Amino acid sequence: MIRTLALALPVLLGLAARAKAADFVLRGDTITMSGRIGATDPLKLSRLIGEGAHAIVLESPGGLVAAASYMAEMIRETGLTTIVSGDCASACTVMFYAGTDRRLSGRLGFHRATDDVGTANYTEAMRRYGAPLAVLEAAQTTPASGITWMR
Repeated sequence: MIRTLALALPVLLGLAARAKAADFVLRGDTITMSGRIGATDPLKLSRLIGEGAHAIVLESPGGLVAAASYMAEMIRETGLTTIVSGDCASACTVMFYAGTDRRLSGRLGFHRATDDVGTANYTEAMRRYGAPLAVLEAAQTTPASGITWMR
């Protein structure tokens, strides 16, 4: 994973100007991520996981799918529990489904990416992490300019 992150870092940093980064806070063994997912967020998450985190609370409107995908891999590899008590939309949902134990009391929002390749990558990642068929359908059929909310 570290090697993959190191190879992808130049690409992610090149995208940094296009998206703001989320805020991360570690309290006890739980990370809270809030805000738009940005290019430098995988580095922040990696550092906090190294400090002994066991769960992550996700509250995000989405952001960069590449950054969310790297964080989803970290979540799955380290066995973090994912928790959504507010809204987790778009790229954030990939991170939610990567959790080995998922807790949902909020809403998940899905839509297509802005291009077919992005949509295919997004839905394939969620399929790999065990997202239900209704979620995959919403992610493939809801226009990029819209959103389908599910609980």
